[in-house]
Amino acid sequence: MRSLFRRPVGFIVLALWLAPASGHAVLVQVGFPGAGGVRIADNAADDLAPATAGTIRFEQEIIDPGDRNVRFITSGTVTENIDPGKSAVLTLTEFDVRATGTGRVSDIIVFETGIFAPIPPPSTGTVHLDGQYRVFRAEGGQRILNADVEFLGFANAVQIGIVDPPPARNAASPVGFAPADVTRALANPVTRLFGHLAFRLEPGDAIRLPTSARVAVVTPEPGSLLLLAVGLAVVMILRAGCYPKTVTGGSLESSDR
Repeated sequence: MRSLFRRPVGFIVLALWLAPASGHAVLVQVGFPGAGGVRIADNAADDLAPATAGTIRFEQEIIDPGDRNVRFITSGTVTENIDPGKSAVLTLTEFDVRATGTGRVSDIIVFETGIFAPIPPPSTGTVHLDGQYRVFRAEGGQRILNADVEFLGFANAVQIGIVDPPPARNAASPVGFAPADVTRALANPVTRLFGHLAFRLEPGDAIRLPTSARVAVVTPEPGSLLLLAVGLAVVMILRAGCYPKTVTGGSLESSDR
């Protein structure tokens, strides 16, 4: 399977996982580190929503120092919503990225929650993505040259899954995408979520997420677990053929005769 990640995904996760937590609520890395990338912490100087804890709004121009023809402008909002011990949701919304130079862009947005109270197993992780490939050129009638996106979600260092819509090549703008959500049962406590959005754009191409790229983990409500247990018990009884007995004439007899 093709991949837009030009560095190993495990390396990116590990680097962020081992980074000092420094008390942030949410963190964004725009662009690859060392290639013009910018790291934005909640309420730091580059956060355009400093008064809102758990939310980062950003707008950045990234220029590859090795090739200044490779550049893009991007903006968006990253939010974490934590229900301690029950659920966590990490969302990128209002996202826009535009290849503004003359070279092909192949880069990444990495975003993460802070460390939260453990969400115990059993829990379920979900990765969701929907948006549009577009052109932003002022001239009318032009087509998307070659735009592509992939989105990975992680719970701690465990990959929940990847959503990978087809690219748009020589296509009329816009081209929408909404691949099926990916889910995974999680067997260990979860204390952090990560989202990795990788993209490739030819000059003049763009990607918009008017709604969201989202990573979530949720543990079932106790009532749901009880219903599941009852359902499993009924299935086991039926499979074992353990039908109820009735008393007839002082002896037990099967009621299924």
